[in-house]
Amino acid sequence: MSEVDSEVDRFLPECRLCQFYSCDIHLRCAVHPSGVESDQCLDFTPYKPSSLPPAIEVYPPEKLKRHKKSA
Repeated sequence: MSEVDSEVDRFLPECRLCQFYSCDIHLRCAVHPSGVESDQCLDFTPYKPSSLPPAIEVYPPEKLKRHKKSA
Protein backbone atom coordinates (compact mmCIF):
# COMPACT_ATOMS: atom_id res chain seq x y z
CA MET A 1 0.00 0.00 0.00
CA SER A 2 1.42 3.40 -0.93
CA GLU A 3 1.71 6.37 1.40
CA VAL A 4 -1.18 8.11 -0.39
CA ASP A 5 -3.47 5.08 0.04
CA SER A 6 -2.78 4.86 3.76
CA GLU A 7 -3.47 8.57 4.15
CA VAL A 8 -6.81 8.26 2.36
CA ASP A 9 -7.81 5.39 4.65
CA ARG A 10 -7.51 7.64 7.72
CA PHE A 11 -10.46 9.73 6.58
CA LEU A 12 -14.03 8.52 6.92
CA PRO A 13 -16.76 8.76 4.27
CA GLU A 14 -18.73 11.13 6.50
CA CYS A 15 -15.77 13.55 6.66
CA ARG A 16 -17.12 15.30 3.57
CA LEU A 17 -20.33 16.09 5.46
CA CYS A 18 -18.54 17.66 8.44
CA GLN A 19 -18.16 21.39 9.04
CA PHE A 20 -14.43 20.92 9.66
CA TYR A 21 -13.82 19.36 6.21
CA SER A 22 -11.91 21.78 4.00
CA CYS A 23 -12.01 20.14 0.52
CA ASP A 24 -8.25 20.69 0.32
CA ILE A 25 -6.07 17.66 -0.41
CA HIS A 26 -3.29 19.08 1.79
CA LEU A 27 -5.48 19.81 4.83
CA ARG A 28 -8.77 17.95 4.73
CA CYS A 29 -9.76 18.43 8.36
CA ALA A 30 -9.05 21.39 10.62
CA VAL A 31 -9.39 19.25 13.77
CA HIS A 32 -7.62 16.07 12.59
CA PRO A 33 -5.19 17.09 9.83
CA SER A 34 -3.61 13.62 9.77
CA GLY A 35 -6.94 11.79 9.82
CA VAL A 36 -8.67 9.83 12.56
CA GLU A 37 -7.19 6.81 14.30
CA SER A 38 -10.45 4.86 14.76
CA ASP A 39 -13.52 4.02 12.68
CA GLN A 40 -15.46 7.00 14.06
CA CYS A 41 -14.72 10.65 14.76
CA LEU A 42 -15.81 12.09 18.08
CA ASP A 43 -15.47 15.63 16.71
CA PHE A 44 -17.81 15.12 13.73
CA THR A 45 -20.20 18.06 13.40
CA PRO A 46 -22.64 18.07 10.47
CA TYR A 47 -22.16 20.97 8.08
CA LYS A 48 -25.05 23.43 8.17
CA PRO A 49 -24.97 26.33 5.70
CA SER A 50 -27.10 28.37 8.11
CA SER A 51 -24.33 28.16 10.72
CA LEU A 52 -22.13 30.45 8.64
CA PRO A 53 -21.94 34.09 9.73
CA PRO A 54 -24.03 36.50 7.66
CA ALA A 55 -22.25 38.23 4.81
CA ILE A 56 -21.09 41.74 5.51
CA GLU A 57 -22.80 44.28 3.34
CA VAL A 58 -20.09 46.57 2.02
CA TYR A 59 -22.30 48.92 0.05
CA PRO A 60 -25.83 49.65 1.30
CA PRO A 61 -28.50 49.07 -1.38
CA GLU A 62 -29.45 52.76 -1.49
CA LYS A 63 -25.92 53.65 -2.61
CA LEU A 64 -26.01 51.06 -5.38
CA LYS A 65 -29.07 52.56 -7.08
CA ARG A 66 -28.29 54.28 -10.34
CA HIS A 67 -28.95 57.98 -10.40
CA LYS A 68 -31.19 59.13 -13.23
CA LYS A 69 -29.83 62.02 -15.24
CA SER A 70 -32.17 64.93 -15.25
CA ALA A 71 -33.14 66.03 -18.75
